[in-house]
Amino acid sequence: MILYCFHKPSRTLSIDVSLNSSQTKNDSTSNTLTTFLSEIPAEVRMDQRNETKATTTTINPVVSYTEPLGHNQAMELNYKFRYNNSDVNSQVFRLNNDSHLYDLPDSLQTNHFNNLYQTHQLMLNYRLNNNKWHVVAGIGVERDRIKGSNITRDSLVYAKYYSMTPSVNATWGLSAMQRLQFSYTGMPLALSVEQLQPVQSTVDSLFIQKGNPHLVQPYMHNANLTYTFTLRSERMFSIIMNLGSVRNAIQYAISQLPSGAQVSTPVNLNGTYNGSASISYSFPMKTMKSSLNMLTSFNYQHTPVLLNDVKSSTKSSGIGESISWQGHIAEQFDYYISSMTNFFKVHYDMVSTNYLTEQLTANARYYYNDWMFDLNLYYVFNNNLAPGYKRGIPLISPAVSRRVFKNHAGEVKLSANDLLEQNLNVSRITTANTIRDTRTSVRQRYVMVSFTYNFRSFKGK
Repeated sequence: MILYCFHKPSRTLSIDVSLNSSQTKNDSTSNTLTTFLSEIPAEVRMDQRNETKATTTTINPVVSYTEPLGHNQAMELNYKFRYNNSDVNSQVFRLNNDSHLYDLPDSLQTNHFNNLYQTHQLMLNYRLNNNKWHVVAGIGVERDRIKGSNITRDSLVYAKYYSMTPSVNATWGLSAMQRLQFSYTGMPLALSVEQLQPVQSTVDSLFIQKGNPHLVQPYMHNANLTYTFTLRSERMFSIIMNLGSVRNAIQYAISQLPSGAQVSTPVNLNGTYNGSASISYSFPMKTMKSSLNMLTSFNYQHTPVLLNDVKSSTKSSGIGESISWQGHIAEQFDYYISSMTNFFKVHYDMVSTNYLTEQLTANARYYYNDWMFDLNLYYVFNNNLAPGYKRGIPLISPAVSRRVFKNHAGEVKLSANDLLEQNLNVSRITTANTIRDTRTSVRQRYVMVSFTYNFRSFKGK
């Protein structure tokens, strides 16, 4: 970053440039057997290999000029440019039963796609800062250009978007102990390569994913209001409310095929909005030099759904209560205990579900000279699982470590994860027309030895 200060106080010019480049390569093999339970039972096996190489380059220069207008006031002019070039080359091969090699190209899924995304944004901000008010309000214009080249199919996707980008961030000091903060942002949302490229993916034979090169850029509105009341006795009370909506939101149209498989395609739909609120209260306790924190939260989300070309909606709401207690006994012993309970209600036109989750966490840490003993206890309960799955899972993970070397720059640590070997990754996903239970294999009990060395300072001659 380069910062230049003029002779006039508070008049500045700054230039900042960030560069990022990454390359990923992924080779995966999919072997699935699908059994159709109909009048005439049938089985379909899909055995394929996917070789994907992705390269992404991002350049973000920012130029900012600040001009003082008087006491505690200033105008700021910002110019931002974002250059993002993504190249994804995905080669899919089916198994050749004669050679037993993956040497049969799948032209339907093979695709080489290049996506160029450029953003120009010009923003004018007004700043006010005094003992009672801190305000930053601005308006800007943004131009986005998308150029997608499907090299495999020799096709081109080109689009331009112009958007206004208003923003307000105001803090009002009601008193020495009370503060009210309001913020609003309007901004476009970027489209991804996976959403735009016109190619289908059948890694799951029952769930086919397709891209859509005709998507329109979504636009998001978000507003936040926060009230904070702080007492001299370190007690704090706060209320946070948040509202958001998205125009032309990216949702997924689901089509049911006669075979029972589903095809998912991203489309633009209006009617996406959400709201949330939370009330928190924290206060110190004389018992064992501790503090207690309580948080009550509410949330609601409305999402449009397109199923077999029929538009419906998903309505989800939730209420949660969280209580945490943390403190220390003398200087050698720290502890943290928390409980988080959430109740969720999800309603579709054809399917509704209610479920409860509970998370209990306890952590204790004891220091003795250069030694540290750590114990983590975790229990999670979820009643939104199919019969046969364990709904409550306890996890115990102890650790012991010792600081070594001069100035305790090094640390040797011995830790055990999931001592009771109970860890499971089981989830239930409810959509507009399906209920899916999924179990994923995870690493359970293991022991790890680690060494950490901290470079804290470099002394010159």
